[in-house]
Amino acid sequence: MGSMLRSDPMSFCEIFLQPECAFEILSRLGETGNAQFMDMTPDVKAFNRSYIMELCRCVEMERKLLYMEGEMLKDNIHIPELEAEPKALPLSEMKSLENLLEKWESEVQDMSDNQVSLLKNYLELSEMAYVLSHIGLLLGDTELTSESLFGKTPAGGDTGSGLLTVMCGAVKRSRSFPFEKMLWRVSRGNIYYRQASDDAVLQDPQSGQEIRKVAFLAVFQGEALSNRMEKVCSGFRANIYSCPETLDERMDMLHKLDVRIGDLEKVLKKTKYHRCKALRTVARQWSVWMAQIKKAKAIYHTMNMFTLDITRGCLIGQCWVPENDLPGLYTIITFPFLFSVMFGDVCHGLILVAFGAWMVKVEKQYMGKPSNNEIWNIFFGANLKRSAGCAPLILILFIDMALGATSKPVEDDCDAYMFEGQELVQRLLVVFSLLCVPILLFGTPVYLNRYNKKMKQIAQNKISQFRRYQRRDSDKRLEEMILAEIEKYSTTFGELMIQQAVHTIEFVLSTISHTASYLRLWALSLAHEQLSEMLWQMILAKLALRDTSPIGAIKIFFIFAIWAVFTLSILVLMEGLSAFLHTLRLHWVEFMSKFYSGGGYPFKPFNFRSILYGDTKDDKPEGICKKKIKSDY
Repeated sequence: MGSMLRSDPMSFCEIFLQPECAFEILSRLGETGNAQFMDMTPDVKAFNRSYIMELCRCVEMERKLLYMEGEMLKDNIHIPELEAEPKALPLSEMKSLENLLEKWESEVQDMSDNQVSLLKNYLELSEMAYVLSHIGLLLGDTELTSESLFGKTPAGGDTGSGLLTVMCGAVKRSRSFPFEKMLWRVSRGNIYYRQASDDAVLQDPQSGQEIRKVAFLAVFQGEALSNRMEKVCSGFRANIYSCPETLDERMDMLHKLDVRIGDLEKVLKKTKYHRCKALRTVARQWSVWMAQIKKAKAIYHTMNMFTLDITRGCLIGQCWVPENDLPGLYTIITFPFLFSVMFGDVCHGLILVAFGAWMVKVEKQYMGKPSNNEIWNIFFGANLKRSAGCAPLILILFIDMALGATSKPVEDDCDAYMFEGQELVQRLLVVFSLLCVPILLFGTPVYLNRYNKKMKQIAQNKISQFRRYQRRDSDKRLEEMILAEIEKYSTTFGELMIQQAVHTIEFVLSTISHTASYLRLWALSLAHEQLSEMLWQMILAKLALRDTSPIGAIKIFFIFAIWAVFTLSILVLMEGLSAFLHTLRLHWVEFMSKFYSGGGYPFKPFNFRSILYGDTKDDKPEGICKKKIKSDY
């Protein structure tokens, strides 16, 4: 938040709201996101709170929208993103939206159920047509009788029409081998079994995923074996179809199946068209409705944290609010400055200035539009508008300051220093920084050692007086507390010195390494300068500007286009991102790790943006609403 060197100080506030305007006020607070509300009634069950009915209505509407979102994803229907965030759904408009969503859910569900039923029928007919067509290739013009299949008549003159069983169907390709193996085991090899050479790729009516199946033909004799075979097919979920005995009957059935499949395809096409039309209508408003419902649900969830004062007729809540709500105070100055030092190019900086000015101009237009582009969000949230070309001079000053050398001017008519007496000030700063090392090493242990001796003596006086006048066993607890206090202040001077020595070494080394990290300012500025010179000299000047022939003007046109592309892509975009990254590191790692101290508890304000686009949890009100519904029954 606002403080750069430590966690923000927070204020614990009470808020009194009239129930009629509480929704609107919390809606405004959710937009600003600067208050974290506390639960005033933690002992009250969730389903007994004041606004649980409104919360559950929002949960139910969200469930309907999520169901329709799943149906849209099945048909690859695009859901437009929010152009601007809508306000939370007020209670006065909740009933109309509930009726509208109920109508759309019922309509979509009916069409979906009808489509699934038609797809099941289509799957069954398609599978049956596949089985008959491929089993027909195995049978040819053979009739399904004992004489045609086995070439002889069973003993006793019986034709065996009642004993012969022909079973054809389809089984999943992944289960076809164990299925065949099981049939051979059950029949003990007394079976004629064949599989089709080609598989059928079908579609599951529920999930829409592909299913690969293979047709099979099994011929055997005996009623007992037939029952066992049917159980095996049932166990492997193999579908069995009746197969006509003669070739003409099989061809006639295939013809009828083709006609029925064609009719079903027409009906399915119309059903899918009307279903997609309804879902596209819902998709146009889906994001707006979902945002309104999520905001309303968050507001009612927060209102349930308030307590109702019947005598005053108001809602009373408690919240934490930052005392200082200004983010990154002096990084507004240091961040653009360090960026400009590394970028180090006024002309290219003007391009960034123009881009930043455009973002300021369209700020209101894009402020309410969420974006998944992280780079755009970072640039739009904090664009940089400054560039300069004085990096080598500043860095040389710092280097000469550390080495105790006198800085020389870059040019004859320039001054090496920014003000009178700067060299003396630099040397004094270096001396002071060196003197701070022994103070840091010995100052804290000496002070803590004296303080611990004083506090230990006070605690020892307490324990001596306590033991002199102790009369009851119940005072043992107080004695233990005093002894613990004595132990706390019994740290030896050697232990304090060891701890402080480790801290001092770490601090000094990190100070040197972090200060050395600022040399990246010089390195990146020089790299930018060299890249700029190389692109100008090697591309534009060498290939176009030095050509004085008649075709030179034409070459300039094309060479300039190439040079402009490289300049914008490499020097402005890539170098800009590189300078941005290193500037961020200089602030976050080198500076913050030395001076920032974070404590307390993380601040989690009531914020609509984190609810809509983040991973904010709201104590799972869906589960609360399910409990509420069960208890009503």
